[in-house]
Amino acid sequence: MHKEEGIIYPRRGKGEPCIEDDVLMVLVSGEVNRFKKRFNTFPIYRFDSEIFHLFKVDQGPYVVGPFIGAPQAVLGLEKMIALGAERIWVYGFCGSIQEDIKIGDLIVPQSSIPEEGTSEHYPVDLESCRTDMEMNSRILEILDKRGLRYHKGNMWSIDAPYRETPSKIRRYREMGILGVDMELSALITVATFRSVKIAGLLLVSDLLLPYRWKPGFRDKEFKRVCELIPDIFQDLFL
Repeated sequence: MHKEEGIIYPRRGKGEPCIEDDVLMVLVSGEVNRFKKRFNTFPIYRFDSEIFHLFKVDQGPYVVGPFIGAPQAVLGLEKMIALGAERIWVYGFCGSIQEDIKIGDLIVPQSSIPEEGTSEHYPVDLESCRTDMEMNSRILEILDKRGLRYHKGNMWSIDAPYRETPSKIRRYREMGILGVDMELSALITVATFRSVKIAGLLLVSDLLLPYRWKPGFRDKEFKRVCELIPDIFQDLFL
């Protein structure tokens, strides 16, 4: 497919840092703060009216975030790629739409059905929009060693959080889709378009069953796994 560029093109600006290889995109604001408290991090740069920040973990990766929704997440991803990032790790929350996937479970996504408005502007073959197998294998290896409960499969991304309707949930459940988020499909699409590698780890924060919503942000297991996430990513980069 023809990759016609936009009038505004992501570039590394004067004085902006160079990133080699890896960057961790942390989507949730509170989780960015968790990483900052857990590790010896120091700020590198503030982008676009401070809507997201870039940090460096001492003897670890760059961490960027927070983001909400596909447009903002893609804005950050494009910038990270322009700064030199070649492998993108994504961490965020998601809702489960399968009864056997519980609050506090982890999901390693392989792809995501796009129902957000950003992906369609990147001309790529949707069949090729998948997370990187080697990066996924590394995540799975660490989850196995830690004995954590996880699932791997496909997701559904939507940027209208109040339009996760019962009919859509039923349809995607029948298709075997594991859960729903707001950013993943766009991030995978852009990574494919820009020829960089991407993988993700999503923590189930709530359940979306066809006729009810069960939030789990106060759930003990959810909180327990939240505390483990920085250590999981530290294992990745050792």
